[in-house]
Amino acid sequence: MRLRRRSWQILFMLLLLIGAIITACTIPPVDIQNQSPGSLITPVGTETIQFLTPTQSQTTRDNPENLIPLWWSSPEINGEISNFIAEENNLQLTLEKNRANFWIEQIPVGEKAENLIFLKLFVISAPFQRYETDISTLDFFNLLLQIDSDGMENKIWIGEQDFQYIQMMYPAVDPNRFILSADYPEVCSVIACYRISSFEDIIPDWRILAMDGNHPLHKSFDIDQYPLVFRLGYNVNPPLTMMRLNQEQEEFISNFQPDQITSLLISGTTALVRNTALQMEEQGIEFPAQNLGDVLRSADITHISNEVPFYSACPPAKPLRKEMRFCSDPDYIGLLNFIGADVIELTGNHLLDWGPQAFIETLDLYDRNSLFYYGGGRNMRDASKPLYLSVNGNRFAFLGCNVAGPVNDWATASRPGANKCVPEQLLEEIKTLRAQGYLPIITIQHYEVEDFAPLTQVKKDFWAYAQAGAAIVSGSQAHFPQGFDFVDQTFIHYGVGNLFFDQMDNWLRKGTLDIHYFYEGRYINSEIIGIINENFGQPRLMTTDEARQFFGKMYQYSFYYQGTGK
Repeated sequence: MRLRRRSWQILFMLLLLIGAIITACTIPPVDIQNQSPGSLITPVGTETIQFLTPTQSQTTRDNPENLIPLWWSSPEINGEISNFIAEENNLQLTLEKNRANFWIEQIPVGEKAENLIFLKLFVISAPFQRYETDISTLDFFNLLLQIDSDGMENKIWIGEQDFQYIQMMYPAVDPNRFILSADYPEVCSVIACYRISSFEDIIPDWRILAMDGNHPLHKSFDIDQYPLVFRLGYNVNPPLTMMRLNQEQEEFISNFQPDQITSLLISGTTALVRNTALQMEEQGIEFPAQNLGDVLRSADITHISNEVPFYSACPPAKPLRKEMRFCSDPDYIGLLNFIGADVIELTGNHLLDWGPQAFIETLDLYDRNSLFYYGGGRNMRDASKPLYLSVNGNRFAFLGCNVAGPVNDWATASRPGANKCVPEQLLEEIKTLRAQGYLPIITIQHYEVEDFAPLTQVKKDFWAYAQAGAAIVSGSQAHFPQGFDFVDQTFIHYGVGNLFFDQMDNWLRKGTLDIHYFYEGRYINSEIIGIINENFGQPRLMTTDEARQFFGKMYQYSFYYQGTGK
């Protein structure tokens, strides 16, 4: 690990050294004469920087023209950017460095950022249809320098305005590597492409790549060690002035506010019965989550689709029963608390296996444990209402329903149960919620098949919900995992598979954890994590090879809306 890190650092220093020599004659600047500063950069905030007023003697000696401090911007910084920062913060610029009270300079990649005045984060992504989740920093620099270790031609799709920042950070980049376009380049349908974009221009069907495991959407993101962040800082001109900025009131312009990211983890079927329940009795209640607990707890919102009731009169756990009547010991609620569950989906078809009273007891148990639920309830009205949540400024509305039945599983005016799907009604509700500024999260217990390909009716319904304005549409019916789709940047997963259940057949033991990310009121990206069941209900993360084979199969039966699925 240490040797690898040293390799990319040496390459980075060489890249900068080469750039210092050739930048003036090799890389033509992007023509931005007709670009307005507001279109050049989109700041998240426009708070002005506050100053402590210097003493009269300092001001008249150091800056006799007026009481306003002067700022000098390094000539390495694009003039349009400097002028924009000055305008946004009411700064008075001077071309003479020695006369300035403060100097604005670029902070080199990899250095600890102090006295920030401007930050612009970029991300590198790959098409979702290509299974790729991480790129090493060394491979990233090879990509910029047009050194293809795998012998394949790769291009980088980037917008013209973003390219100028890459030039400032890495003057030696090969411009022939880049495709400058605001729209998707058709050549990327033929050759392997990456995309570098400003953080605010992320699109869901291009998967953000971690760089040596450092992912911009993770809470552990280390921005100081990320090679795609352009930062400007200020320094005081010591011989000239004793002026300083008010550190408590200081603000800087940034396109990245990590406290406005919300992660939502959607999981597949949970049924704490049969062999899984027996394992919990013998190994402990937390046994099923010992491999995945950290991942499940990492999300801001963790969704669980629990398909069976908790029932105080539930018979003892047995691997096999003559009848398919499921229930769980109420003590098993401890597993949901252990994994940090927040939201329980109640669209399953075993909720009334032990009658209405067992399901009412389940709802009471959720209420006592502060677990939110939707898709089912104490009566039809309760079951059909949306669940509203607001996390980090993102507002969600969860809606779920059951297509497949059985009929006695559906809630009525006087009986508890799952919410029966009424497509026309659901479509109108999605449109209304979207118009009100909510992010509709739609999960459906549809008709189930043990096959890779979703049913035609499933595709038709899911596409309609996406077109109505859903942010996410997910199929909860599938014990057998199924593929993915995008409809107008809405993510569709036709079938997630199992989470905690004892099915151990080849494909029934495989599934995913879907982590969706939202920022400033919109869906921006997803991580789909492959899991595989062991010990009749104790899933683990897939290895890299297992995941590559699994998603290779899933992608063959995905992207039907784009016309490429089997």
